[in-house]
Amino acid sequence: MRTVRLWLLILTLSILGSAQLWAIGSCTSPVTNCLAKGHASFAATDFPYTEDIVYGSSDTPVPDPFTLNGPASTFTQIEGGCVDVSGLNLNGTQPFNALLRAMVQVHSTTAAVGARYEVQLVVDGLPYGWYVRRLRGVYPQFDVFTATATALSAGSHSYQVLARLLDTGAITVSNTYSSAFGSPTTYPSVKSVNSAQLTLATTAYQPVTNSVSFSSAQPVDFVVQGYFQVDSGVSGQTLSLAPFLDGVRQAPTTTIGLPPQLFGVSPQRYEGVNFLSILPNVPAGSHTLQWRVLTNGNTTVFSNREINGISFPASTYQLLAQSTSSLTVQSQSTPSGTQPTILDTACGYWTNLLSGTIPADSGSYNTIYEGFVRFTGATTGTSTFGQLWFESTFPGGVGTDGGNRGLALASYGDGVYLVGDAMAFGEPKTETISLWGRKVNAACGGSIGGYGTFDVSDRFIWVRHTPITPTTTCWYQ
Repeated sequence: MRTVRLWLLILTLSILGSAQLWAIGSCTSPVTNCLAKGHASFAATDFPYTEDIVYGSSDTPVPDPFTLNGPASTFTQIEGGCVDVSGLNLNGTQPFNALLRAMVQVHSTTAAVGARYEVQLVVDGLPYGWYVRRLRGVYPQFDVFTATATALSAGSHSYQVLARLLDTGAITVSNTYSSAFGSPTTYPSVKSVNSAQLTLATTAYQPVTNSVSFSSAQPVDFVVQGYFQVDSGVSGQTLSLAPFLDGVRQAPTTTIGLPPQLFGVSPQRYEGVNFLSILPNVPAGSHTLQWRVLTNGNTTVFSNREINGISFPASTYQLLAQSTSSLTVQSQSTPSGTQPTILDTACGYWTNLLSGTIPADSGSYNTIYEGFVRFTGATTGTSTFGQLWFESTFPGGVGTDGGNRGLALASYGDGVYLVGDAMAFGEPKTETISLWGRKVNAACGGSIGGYGTFDVSDRFIWVRHTPITPTTTCWYQ
């Protein structure tokens, strides 16, 4: 069993700049203790929003850390909404679709490498996402899950994250994070799952999900997500993924690797992966959408192939930054290059992976963050514990973090997806968004921390504001 200090991973709610500019007020009824327990949720709004994080033994509805024992046939809640509002953390003024996101940290385990655990993303007791992961032998292990809940009725809903361990042993999860963003059903959404096996050996992009159709009366920003289970493949091979809109490949594309701990053994083990991308400013009209995959000639078998996503009205208040150039993340005992404005440096110094700006926005808004980083496998130093972290800053040193994810750095050129959010934080000034990376030092990472470098290649970040309307809404204090 391997453990790691937790405190550096729980700062999403506590790191803020010199001022918090709550343009929307806190709810006076009912009286709640939601924010102190890790819950940032709104009363009824046109674009529903919630963020829920556990990081303490007294947290509700689930304490942190939390242990799951296996083999289990039933699911157990590992995250949910604030108990002071009966867990009703998604509240819409009208029917809406919702992006559901979660990050699960397997902090420690007694289960064997390759043991399976499953996660469900659930609204009102119904699973809108049901996904599998396997233990890969380096802990903490960080896994991101995404789904889409479609056609939720106006009113209040409960969003929860459930999990179970399918194999013998125990896993302890900590700092479980979830968020959801809603958009009225007047803006299109998609969802299609094909459970049948599909065998591909491609040197060009080929369909891996069903093709879905949607139409819109106005331009939209379309967040497209997906999932599949890889039933067999070649150890260490890569899979490149791209969304195709109306039969045309769209950027950004992403590339992941198959873990040799799972695919380099006999018998071979299956593994699941959630992935995402963004299609900004899709024109009005009728469209088709599909995920396609490039297996680089390796015979690969897929199943449970899903495409899902929702859209928002196209906005100028967004940023899409991309790069395919190689970059070395320098994590040494002294800083190398410019450091973040508000993020801590006690646990290690940072390298800027991507940056860009969003024009000044005088409205009230929440913020969606998402991205992807591919690793070449080149590293120095013995440490395996890394982090990626979003930061938003405004002139004058005011800023907030947009969320982080940990990394168990792999040697086989894998890629990782990251999601984040920020509640009602902003200034009517140009906003600078940065994605930072580092190795976590031994002071915070214990035996798996330390100095060194790792190299990244293809990467993107997408950040946009979602309006908080009507102005009579409020957030639960």
